[in-house]
Amino acid sequence: MTVEIRPARDVAEPALAQFYREAFPHRAHADVWRWLYRTGWENHPLPLVMLDGSRVIAHAGGIPFRARLGGQELSAQWFVDFALLHEYRRQGLGTRLTEHWASLADICVTFCNDDSWRVFQRLGWLTSAEPVLHTLWLRAGDHPRMQRIPGPARAVAGAAVSAVMGLARSGTSSAEPRPLDQAGLASLVPDGVGGDSASVVTGVRDPEYLHWRIERSPARARYRIFADDEATMLVSVGDSDRLDVLWMTPREGASMRGSLAALARWAAGYGYSAVRYLPESPAIASSVAALLPVVSRPRYACWSTDTSLRALLANAGCRWQLIDSDFEWI
Repeated sequence: MTVEIRPARDVAEPALAQFYREAFPHRAHADVWRWLYRTGWENHPLPLVMLDGSRVIAHAGGIPFRARLGGQELSAQWFVDFALLHEYRRQGLGTRLTEHWASLADICVTFCNDDSWRVFQRLGWLTSAEPVLHTLWLRAGDHPRMQRIPGPARAVAGAAVSAVMGLARSGTSSAEPRPLDQAGLASLVPDGVGGDSASVVTGVRDPEYLHWRIERSPARARYRIFADDEATMLVSVGDSDRLDVLWMTPREGASMRGSLAALARWAAGYGYSAVRYLPESPAIASSVAALLPVVSRPRYACWSTDTSLRALLANAGCRWQLIDSDFEWI
């Protein structure tokens, strides 16, 4: 079979749109893909597609960014939206596309599903149990596991759990999310980025990054700033019954617990079922444990073709938040 790999921007729009409809029927690629993949940023070729003639048969999306690891600033990219049409599988094409994709940056990171992980595993990618996803269930009966319980029992159990959670989330802060403005946007930029040591990898969230990720986002109208004495947070208040905390910056020496408790109370009052966030560090995760978050571990993988960088990645922690990857669009 003769196939070729090319940047998606070089492919006819109808062919790409047809592939997106077939491979990602629940994602709004037709509206957001050029923004989400930062097409053309620093002349980056992402996303990549594989063609059989004029037909798009595979896709390797990506979000290019700058990262810090071991005191270095490096080119990096999130691996997102990998898909290969069913009839082309088990022919080595997915591995070939992934290898080409991984050669385009110093380091590569991803939250992936089981199918993608099998490809990464064959290529020797590294994994870590450190990134954890927290979900504060505001209506415990809406949790997927509770749906298996008969209705009356679910109502009783949900009320009991919600009462315990309500006590845990009590507090004195009365702050509420407010519309995003320039002052709020500026308040998100931290004084330092916690990836200057060899033990941590993180993204560089500088003003240029914020301009792309927030100000140019198709979802900008949904963003709000939540700020009090403990923290500043960027939250997304979309039509979903889940509220996402895209970015949280604690005040120096402060716990996030009171801020998240206040946000949870506000969200519950507006009918949300859950508040979701990625705590950027184990210290933050520990400080909010009393809020009784449900903790899950999305499958995380990372890689570098450079052996010295790969050795650093193998021993490095990571500092990611929802704003860094594509959680908002899943």
